[in-house]
Amino acid sequence: MLRARFPGRQLQLITDAVARAEAKTSGEIRVVILARFEDGVSDIKTQAEREFLKHGLQQTRDKTGVLLLIVLKNRQCYVMADKGLNDQLDDAFLGTEITYLSKAIGNGQATAGICEMVGNIGSKLAEFFPPREDDVNELSDAPILGA
Repeated sequence: MLRARFPGRQLQLITDAVARAEAKTSGEIRVVILARFEDGVSDIKTQAEREFLKHGLQQTRDKTGVLLLIVLKNRQCYVMADKGLNDQLDDAFLGTEITYLSKAIGNGQATAGICEMVGNIGSKLAEFFPPREDDVNELSDAPILGA
């Protein structure tokens, strides 16, 4: 189901958006797209916590990992930031971004919405965490498609 909805070209657009966003910041952004919650999970925050740990976002050097989780069946998305970013990605900013992305998903524009949101998060991160001279890409830019 997810491969049909996000064929190779769509995945490449998201990967490129993450790479562009990360070029402006020392932060690391991971996009995880799930068809539905895992068994035993009933809310987006719990699923995000699992995905954050599963994909190593808590292990970035400067604690600047950001997870963008999309659960298509529920048309929900959630952004989880590591300790270094919690204060910078405030609720008002995230609320606006999540509302926009939810509408984009509902309108069949998921890839465009994801790319836009990734760019906006990257710009916000750049304000507080510009790229470091010794910065390395700690996590893959490619989105993760799950069950």
